[in-house]
Amino acid sequence: MAINRILPRQRPKRKTKGYQSWRNLTFLHWEIASEELEPLLPSGLQLDLFQGKAYIGIVPFEMKNIRPAWCPQVLGFNFLETNVRTYVIHNQEPGVFFFSLDANSYIAVKVARWIWHLPYFRSAMTLSNKDAVYNYTLKRTDKVQSQIKIEVSETLPPSEADSLEYFLLERYLLFTELRGQLLRGQVHHIPYPVRQAELIDFEDQLLEVNNIGGISSSPDLVHFSQGVDVKIYPLEPTGD
Repeated sequence: MAINRILPRQRPKRKTKGYQSWRNLTFLHWEIASEELEPLLPSGLQLDLFQGKAYIGIVPFEMKNIRPAWCPQVLGFNFLETNVRTYVIHNQEPGVFFFSLDANSYIAVKVARWIWHLPYFRSAMTLSNKDAVYNYTLKRTDKVQSQIKIEVSETLPPSEADSLEYFLLERYLLFTELRGQLLRGQVHHIPYPVRQAELIDFEDQLLEVNNIGGISSSPDLVHFSQGVDVKIYPLEPTGD
């Protein structure tokens, strides 16, 4: 059965759990051998491949106006996040699996670990930009560090469903694990407005601490998006 990559973009009929705004996202991606990632996935997940190739990504960005559905936007809170992720399939549904997520908010880390069962870590993080140059830094208390500096250029046309850009960026499902049980979450937003970007500086230890090797020192692909507003839906068991 072919994977339907358009279907997860449709808004679920379930009740919205919360709202978020994702801003100033940089997407770094590397091609990686499948055998480097397969042992790191929970049982029940398979790697999602584009033309036979697996990918690993690092995505730093701003999380803004984070709030439950009943809460007014004025009471939402903000923090910075960086995630390390790959792309997976479960029951022919394409999604994201996170190896780690860092945030510069103690509350965000505690809530995300408790409600979303995701591997969040508390880190000191910064984001600065001048004109088209964006600089992200991260430092955990155990001295794991990351620095990403990019320069943004022209706007790209909307990605087609069979393109690599769509494969990497347009992901609306996540999978996580709790005590051996796979859980599935969904988000809804418009497609990312995407711009080309060039890497200026990159130093990173996040891939190493997640036991991910076998990649080049610089990413194969760099994209940037000013962001989207997002509806969040509850986690649910996959039924396995």
